[in-house]
Amino acid sequence: LVRTVGNQTYSGPTTAGSALTLRTAGGSVSATAPFTATAGTLTLDLGTGSAALTDATNDFSTVAVTSANAVSLVDANALTVGTSSVGTLVAQTLAGNLTLGGSIAASGTGDSIVLVAAGNFLNPGSNSLSVAAGGRWRVYSTDPALDTRGSLAYDFKQYATAYGGSILGAGNGFIYTVAPLITPALSGTASRVYDGTATAPAGSLVVGAGAGVIDGDSVTLAFSGGATYDTKNAGTNKLVTVTGVTLSSASNGGKPVYGYQLGTTTTASNVGTITARAITVSAATDTRVYDGSTNSSGTPTVTSGSLAAGDSLAFTQSFDAKNVGARTLIPVGAVSDGNGGLNYSVTIATAAGSVTARLLTVTYTGVDKVYDGTVAASVTTADDRIAGDVLTINRTATFADKNVGTAKPVSVTG
Repeated sequence: LVRTVGNQTYSGPTTAGSALTLRTAGGSVSATAPFTATAGTLTLDLGTGSAALTDATNDFSTVAVTSANAVSLVDANALTVGTSSVGTLVAQTLAGNLTLGGSIAASGTGDSIVLVAAGNFLNPGSNSLSVAAGGRWRVYSTDPALDTRGSLAYDFKQYATAYGGSILGAGNGFIYTVAPLITPALSGTASRVYDGTATAPAGSLVVGAGAGVIDGDSVTLAFSGGATYDTKNAGTNKLVTVTGVTLSSASNGGKPVYGYQLGTTTTASNVGTITARAITVSAATDTRVYDGSTNSSGTPTVTSGSLAAGDSLAFTQSFDAKNVGARTLIPVGAVSDGNGGLNYSVTIATAAGSVTARLLTVTYTGVDKVYDGTVAASVTTADDRIAGDVLTINRTATFADKNVGTAKPVSVTG
């Protein structure tokens, strides 16, 4: 026991060989050189006095405060803070864990209890931190997965913040240096009919935290940049990409959580469907004279539905057969859409048409002969039939009489 009425100042290295109590009658305790108390508990009983043991090479085992106003402790290694009653307390380890070995009650305002662990914060006995009205406690450490918080109920958590950094939350809180990085994931569906663009409907898409959430937190994401398909073409399981992903909120048990960061503001998933656009292509009525082909000069048109901007109809039509009579006109072709027409579901509508008979002209030319006493004659034949068609004529050619002469008429029958 070291007991004084006034202040206690330790200006040289000090080592306690056993448990030690420093007691003053309202005076303060300070040390400007290393203070070592690892052989037992160092107890501070200062009444309304304060203590500042902040040398970076201090080494304590356990420090407990029976009474004091403001206490500041720095330990180069691990530290246990025992049961304490103070106005305000700041206890920091520069290496190692900080263990809450007993409950702490603080009567001050503002940051009345600040515990800073360079390693982990441990509260295996579920000890309490009690603050008065206007006061708050803050616990700093590295990673909640390595801590033991016990039954301490916080008002907020904050990540990616070291001791001395800006605090976003209010009230009692845990502050960690770990910086969780969220990877967004896309789910839901994006389905529509082909329209010639790659724009995807976003109403049924959901962006959530695919990875990176820690300590049982709930993280909500949103996106504002719209959604696009990988291509404009019809298909299923299409890759959909959304941009402008933002972090909407983070909480745990209704308490706010700060410090999450996004690894990217873009995410994609195969959740897209573009269905083929339905149209009806109808043949045009056509009548023509027989020409040996099934060709039609008519042009098919879209009579139901419509083409997307930039697409065009690449259809022709033909008769069902080349022959004369009532015929059916049939459209043949595809939509020119850059995808072989596969962006459309096409219904074919035929039309009635006809092929009329072609007028055939046959010309005969007589062949000269030497008188033979008969009227028999020979002729040559010419006609204007369609190439490939066959003309068969059964004919008999005769001169007007058997006598010699010129420019004699020849008759053809048959």
